[in-house]
Amino acid sequence: MASGPAPAIDPELLNRRGRLFLTRPSIFPHNAAAAQFRENAANLFKAMSDGMSDTNSYSRFEWTQVQDLHRALEARELSGPAVIIPQIP
Repeated sequence: MASGPAPAIDPELLNRRGRLFLTRPSIFPHNAAAAQFRENAANLFKAMSDGMSDTNSYSRFEWTQVQDLHRALEARELSGPAVIIPQIP
């Protein structure tokens, strides 16, 4: 599950399976105050403009390569989004 409410988990079930624990990471506590949100956003945009984060990290596939794309997806070879480039006559 990538987002939304998490299903309920019995804490005793985790304990019985070897003292496992669960965390639910969230960005919201780090941006609770408006000033902190603005500072975090400014830091992120600066890092992006300085080239510290590659925002164009995606796989491109020509329309004729759709089968290759499906194979790569099934083999879990891709990370990030995949873009199919349409073939324009």
